[in-house]
Amino acid sequence: PQFNPAPSNQPLVLMDAYRGTLEDLCRAIGLECICISYRLCALLPFVLANRFAATAFFGVPRQSDLAQPSPGINRLLLRYLQMENKLIAMGHSLPWGSSVFAVCRKKC
Repeated sequence: PQFNPAPSNQPLVLMDAYRGTLEDLCRAIGLECICISYRLCALLPFVLANRFAATAFFGVPRQSDLAQPSPGINRLLLRYLQMENKLIAMGHSLPWGSSVFAVCRKKC
């Protein structure tokens, strides 16, 4: 799923920036989508606030943060992801998130 406020005639993939739905991309490379959902739904406001604050207040360009969280935070996040996994396994698709999750299979 992707919000597409202004469709255009640009190519589907341009300079590693993807434009279009994940289903379109999967179909283009010969895959069938079984399940597509956003992930980390509850964390999106924190991710956006962090990116906004880093750029607006500190002038720091957006960069990856791969630091390991503390063990307590890590356990909490793991439990949250396990809850999301159960929702997705039951057929629910999350309405927004900071990541996209897709299960696809090769068409026979």
